Amino acid sequence: MSHSNFFEQVIAPHRQRGQNVVLLQGSRKNDIFPVEENETIRIQPGMIAFQNDARKEGYIYISYGFASGITADLSGYLKKDADHINNHLNHLGVLNNQNNSKPDEEFVAFTRGILTLIREGASILLSDGKTYRFIIGFNFPEHLFPEDQKPSVLQKVSLELVHELINSLALRKSECLILLKEERECSVNQLLRNQVPVVRIPSADSEERQLLLRSLKIKYASYKTILTDEELVAMSRNMLNRSVEKIFYASSKYGSEITPLLLNEENKNDILRQSEGTLSPVDTTRVVNRLAGRTIEPVLHILDKVAEDLKMGRKTLRNVILAGAPSTGKTALATYVAQRSGMQAFMVNSVKNSLVGESERRLDVLLNLAREMGGIYIIDEIDSLFNFDRNQQNMDSGVSNALSAKFLSFFSDESLAGKAMFIGTTNRPGAISDAMRSRFSIIPVLSPLREDMPEILTHVCKGLDSNFSMNQDALKIAAWRFFDSGASIREIRESLVASQLILSADLGEAVITHSASAVIPDTARESYIYADLMAVKNSKSASFLPFWDNSANAPDPYFPYPAHLKEVLDDHFYIDQFKLNHKLNELKPYANV
Repeated sequence: MSHSNFFEQVIAPHRQRGQNVVLLQGSRKNDIFPVEENETIRIQPGMIAFQNDARKEGYIYISYGFASGITADLSGYLKKDADHINNHLNHLGVLNNQNNSKPDEEFVAFTRGILTLIREGASILLSDGKTYRFIIGFNFPEHLFPEDQKPSVLQKVSLELVHELINSLALRKSECLILLKEERECSVNQLLRNQVPVVRIPSADSEERQLLLRSLKIKYASYKTILTDEELVAMSRNMLNRSVEKIFYASSKYGSEITPLLLNEENKNDILRQSEGTLSPVDTTRVVNRLAGRTIEPVLHILDKVAEDLKMGRKTLRNVILAGAPSTGKTALATYVAQRSGMQAFMVNSVKNSLVGESERRLDVLLNLAREMGGIYIIDEIDSLFNFDRNQQNMDSGVSNALSAKFLSFFSDESLAGKAMFIGTTNRPGAISDAMRSRFSIIPVLSPLREDMPEILTHVCKGLDSNFSMNQDALKIAAWRFFDSGASIREIRESLVASQLILSADLGEAVITHSASAVIPDTARESYIYADLMAVKNSKSASFLPFWDNSANAPDPYFPYPAHLKEVLDDHFYIDQFKLNHKLNELKPYANV
């Protein structure tokens, strides 16, 4: 994207809908942008490029901020034109208050001067024969018009003045523009925010990043890397251009090599900064599928199709909840989708904050980034990270309900299908409200079958040691002992590592036999059964169940049904809701999930 597109993005609401006030959000407004002119590439800060393009389009840019005061960049004009602009602005009371020692009075005087400018002198003729109008930028408008329960007198006056500007017919008639450059996202007064269009400069696409790399390779010719351009583009896809430039500068200046590890770390830092800690990037480059068994294979089949659709940009399942017992591989499956689709994966962190309105603001930051970047967003333990159940009383003054409402609206946005996908994991799908569950496809990830445990144990062992081999009879005995103990896959893995440490031995029959005897599971069998049955109950499609034969569109009579599933099925292996509910009620007092 060239810098002229930056300008076009900002003024598009004015040209398309006649809106003369724009709120500019997002980190990219402070980014740098490459532009190719006459076979040369220049890199400019976004706002410098904006001002240059504004001048070409017949606009003069004036800005105000508490720190900088009143600024009119007239460096690109002829001296006589700059003097003419200065005299014009001084006559209308816009610039002649810039030496006021009190910023509060300075801002009020400046804004009143802008009102006079719009009503009386919104255009000016310069020596090139063109009529110029004005763009007035407010830096850090959240300082002037904050989302605050107790605004100061200055803030009240500021808000009133800007409301008068926004609703002024003279502003639209003047064709001047008001640009609010918000630094702390979604913190400008809500009443003001609701009246103006929000503009976010999208993430750098492949074309822009390729252009940037061409420029950086010339500017920092001593950089070191063995990565190809395609690899550099892929690994920096959600980084700011500033961050990429910084890495090239350090490599050229100090001889450090640009490595995948360095790019991943900088990408992580960029996402943490932009999302204010609400998102953490997940490295999927080392993801290897170590999951096995007949309860996992159908889920992998579904998720493979979803990943292929995402890779091709096709609409697919909008949002998914992987539901089932603890340690069945739900989070690993979510990461697997991202790895297979080639999309960036993010772990969603809590947005809750004790300050009034801060939780909602942080959620807006998260969702805005998700719309902008796309990707796979993993919400681990979705039932507890956010309290989605609007029917339950909570003691947070309605914060949870407000967050739930924002999520419900976001999850219903079909325009994001194939671009941004949320995958939740839970042991308790029943703890999520009906409204929230309706926005997700719930796919059961059931506990492993006893018959599959030897294969699963082999996969776990190969994950720890790729050269692992063992007598199959001994392995089966150990695998069934693990199963009978109630140990989860995660607990089996941890127990194997512990036994290796205790015995000071490589992974083999002695370690596995020791581990199978020594493992102490955390969760009772009743909890796993309860979680399995809750997952079955909340799945809205039988085709997601591991014992469903999709070719016959009926239950598979040859599936090795475990006892707890047989209890809730009828004679033809269909789910009996009465039996299922009865069993859940029976297990609930003993379940701990």
